[in-house]
Amino acid sequence: MPDIKIRQARQEDHNPLCRFIEIVDNEFYPPLSMRGNGIDQRVWECLTGKHSYYLIAEDHSGPSGPSGNVIGVIGCNKFWRGENDTYINLMCVHPSQRKKGISTALCQELERIA
Repeated sequence: MPDIKIRQARQEDHNPLCRFIEIVDNEFYPPLSMRGNGIDQRVWECLTGKHSYYLIAEDHSGPSGPSGNVIGVIGCNKFWRGENDTYINLMCVHPSQRKKGISTALCQELERIA
Protein backbone atom coordinates (compact mmCIF):
# COMPACT_ATOMS: atom_id res chain seq x y z
CA MET A 1 0.00 0.00 0.00
CA PRO A 2 1.29 3.50 -0.77
CA ASP A 3 2.14 5.77 2.15
CA ILE A 4 -1.28 7.36 2.58
CA LYS A 5 -2.82 9.81 4.99
CA ILE A 6 -6.54 9.65 5.72
CA ARG A 7 -8.29 12.75 6.97
CA GLN A 8 -11.69 14.37 7.04
CA ALA A 9 -12.28 16.62 4.04
CA ARG A 10 -12.75 20.34 4.58
CA GLN A 11 -14.69 22.86 2.52
CA GLU A 12 -11.48 23.95 0.80
CA ASP A 13 -11.20 20.39 -0.55
CA HIS A 14 -14.31 20.93 -2.69
CA ASN A 15 -12.46 21.41 -5.99
CA PRO A 16 -10.00 18.49 -5.64
CA LEU A 17 -12.84 16.22 -4.51
CA CYS A 18 -14.98 17.16 -7.51
CA ARG A 19 -12.06 16.59 -9.91
CA PHE A 20 -11.35 13.22 -8.31
CA ILE A 21 -14.97 12.09 -8.53
CA GLU A 22 -15.03 13.11 -12.21
CA ILE A 23 -12.27 10.53 -12.81
CA VAL A 24 -14.48 7.68 -11.56
CA ASP A 25 -17.86 9.17 -12.54
CA ASN A 26 -18.65 6.72 -15.34
CA GLU A 27 -18.07 3.74 -13.06
CA PHE A 28 -21.34 4.54 -11.28
CA TYR A 29 -24.72 3.81 -12.80
CA PRO A 30 -26.11 6.22 -13.53
CA PRO A 31 -23.01 8.42 -13.46
CA LEU A 32 -22.94 10.78 -10.49
CA SER A 33 -22.81 13.74 -12.88
CA MET A 34 -26.25 12.75 -14.18
CA ARG A 35 -27.90 12.49 -10.75
CA GLY A 36 -29.71 15.34 -9.04
CA ASN A 37 -27.63 18.49 -9.02
CA GLY A 38 -24.46 16.89 -10.36
CA ILE A 39 -21.07 16.35 -8.77
CA ASP A 40 -20.27 19.90 -7.59
CA GLN A 41 -23.52 20.35 -5.69
CA ARG A 42 -23.44 16.80 -4.30
CA VAL A 43 -19.94 17.30 -2.91
CA TRP A 44 -20.76 20.74 -1.49
CA GLU A 45 -23.86 19.43 0.30
CA CYS A 46 -21.85 16.64 1.90
CA LEU A 47 -19.02 19.00 2.93
CA THR A 48 -21.43 21.47 4.53
CA GLY A 49 -23.99 19.05 5.94
CA LYS A 50 -24.50 18.77 9.68
CA HIS A 51 -24.04 14.99 9.81
CA SER A 52 -22.32 14.26 6.51
CA TYR A 53 -18.67 14.23 5.57
CA TYR A 54 -15.97 12.70 3.41
CA LEU A 55 -12.84 10.93 4.45
CA ILE A 56 -10.13 11.27 1.85
CA ALA A 57 -7.03 9.17 1.34
CA GLU A 58 -4.07 11.16 0.06
CA ASP A 59 -0.72 10.09 -1.33
CA HIS A 60 1.96 12.76 -1.06
CA SER A 61 4.78 10.69 -2.55
CA GLY A 62 4.42 12.15 -6.06
CA PRO A 63 3.33 15.31 -7.81
CA SER A 64 -0.28 16.39 -7.37
CA GLY A 65 -2.71 16.71 -10.25
CA PRO A 66 -6.12 18.32 -10.79
CA SER A 67 -7.52 16.25 -7.93
CA GLY A 68 -4.64 17.22 -5.65
CA ASN A 69 -3.22 14.16 -3.88
CA VAL A 70 -6.60 12.45 -3.46
CA ILE A 71 -6.48 8.73 -4.28
CA GLY A 72 -9.59 7.53 -2.46
CA VAL A 73 -12.82 8.82 -0.93
CA ILE A 74 -15.55 7.53 1.33
CA GLY A 75 -18.59 9.71 1.97
CA CYS A 76 -21.14 9.13 4.68
CA ASN A 77 -24.13 10.42 6.58
CA LYS A 78 -24.11 9.82 10.33
CA PHE A 79 -27.36 9.23 12.20
CA TRP A 80 -28.97 8.13 8.92
CA ARG A 81 -31.96 6.26 10.35
CA GLY A 82 -31.01 6.44 14.00
CA GLU A 83 -28.26 7.52 16.33
CA ASN A 84 -26.24 4.35 15.69
CA ASP A 85 -26.55 4.32 11.88
CA THR A 86 -24.09 5.57 9.32
CA TYR A 87 -24.89 5.42 5.60
CA ILE A 88 -22.02 5.23 3.10
CA ASN A 89 -23.14 7.35 0.14
CA LEU A 90 -19.94 7.10 -1.91
CA MET A 91 -16.77 5.05 -1.99
CA CYS A 92 -14.18 5.12 -4.71
CA VAL A 93 -10.46 4.65 -5.29
CA HIS A 94 -8.42 6.02 -8.18
CA PRO A 95 -8.14 3.32 -10.90
CA SER A 96 -4.33 3.32 -10.73
CA GLN A 97 -4.38 2.82 -6.94
CA ARG A 98 -6.77 -0.12 -6.65
CA LYS A 99 -5.92 -3.44 -5.02
CA LYS A 100 -3.57 -1.70 -2.57
CA GLY A 101 -5.76 -1.72 0.53
CA ILE A 102 -6.94 1.89 0.27
CA SER A 103 -10.66 1.11 0.50
CA THR A 104 -9.99 -1.13 3.50
CA ALA A 105 -8.05 1.66 5.21
CA LEU A 106 -10.87 4.14 4.50
CA CYS A 107 -13.51 1.75 5.91
CA GLN A 108 -11.42 1.07 9.02
CA GLU A 109 -11.00 4.78 9.68
CA LEU A 110 -14.72 5.38 9.17
CA GLU A 111 -15.52 2.59 11.63
CA ARG A 112 -13.06 4.03 14.13
CA ILE A 113 -14.59 7.53 14.11
CA ALA A 114 -18.23 6.52 13.62
